[in-house]
Amino acid sequence: MKAAVIFFLTILLSSFAYAEKERLNIAVNLGPPWAYYDATGKATGIDVETIRAVFNELGYTTHFWILPYNRLIKEFNDEKFDFASPAAFHSVVGFRTTRYLPYRDVAITRKADGIRLHKWEDLKSMRIVAYQHALHVLGPEFEKAVSFSHYIELAERDVQLKLLAFERTDVVVGEKRLLHYILKENHAELEVTTHNIFPVQHYGGIGLDEALVQQFNRGVNRFINNGHFEKLLNKWEQNVDSP
Repeated sequence: MKAAVIFFLTILLSSFAYAEKERLNIAVNLGPPWAYYDATGKATGIDVETIRAVFNELGYTTHFWILPYNRLIKEFNDEKFDFASPAAFHSVVGFRTTRYLPYRDVAITRKADGIRLHKWEDLKSMRIVAYQHALHVLGPEFEKAVSFSHYIELAERDVQLKLLAFERTDVVVGEKRLLHYILKENHAELEVTTHNIFPVQHYGGIGLDEALVQQFNRGVNRFINNGHFEKLLNKWEQNVDSP
């Protein structure tokens, strides 16, 4: 009888452990069309739908927190999440995934100003607003290019574009799809010029568990090879006309 009770408890505890493993807590950086809450309060976007599809196909359920980047970095490093994306930050914990996200940083200016930017050095002496950790992400050449500029980093992308609209800054540096999405939604009247002076960079996610990351890598490669990721990109491209 005692052996049977021990066996039952072992099975029960194993079941609880498995159930806990099935639910993943995931942090993603706030920024449409990559990650945002829709009108119903549901997390969505290119990155969210990619991560959700891959982990659901692997048998996991997902719960998303959409966070400013500083908070995402801190709380992942504090091991509050199983998975986070994009992983363009230093971390002493976790394992990085394959790089599946194509991010294209651009410089956006007011069309009326007639500014022409052909290379990073053309940013010298301008008033520039960029996203959090842009100096780290874009590296020493970018830092050198803006070293004689009035340069600040802000988390709120809409505030960045408001500063541009109100002529409080000359240049906004950020991810192309993201800035175009916000321009279309909130600043349709603002005519801008988009300067493609930065190369495309690919980012992945980061997970606390190495086995989970290996599973994700296999899953996201299938997702890409089957054409599903391209469909997601096209879906949001159709909803965002480039200014």
